[in-house]
Amino acid sequence: MSDNMSSISCANCHTPIPEPHLNESGEKKPCSSCGSTLRNYGQELAAEVMMHATLAFKARSPGRRPFALGFVGASFHRLTGAWHQVERVVFRDKNLYREKVTDESGRVIRDVQHPLTDHKGHGDDRGPRTPDT
Repeated sequence: MSDNMSSISCANCHTPIPEPHLNESGEKKPCSSCGSTLRNYGQELAAEVMMHATLAFKARSPGRRPFALGFVGASFHRLTGAWHQVERVVFRDKNLYREKVTDESGRVIRDVQHPLTDHKGHGDDRGPRTPDT
């Protein structure tokens, strides 16, 4: 974040008004260029924005459920409050599940590859959720 800047200028002729812009009795000093006491008050604000991208796909034959699914990109982990990079591919026709999760430093958190039929108890297969899960 950068420092916030504020400015005061004459509303009539746009001449910058130096500080202090009030006289001893608390009234606005007239503009030195046009004599107006109307003012424009400006405040500059700055912020930093981080972008995270994802890409997901499904491959299917017409009228059938997808035979391949994939996800690549950033995923926010709510428990740790950190962004992870996720690469996940599911090939139903080849009975394959592959997932790799890395943290922002590149450290591998999870790297699995196994038959899809062995991938039980995750996602939609977890069953009903309770507030603790």
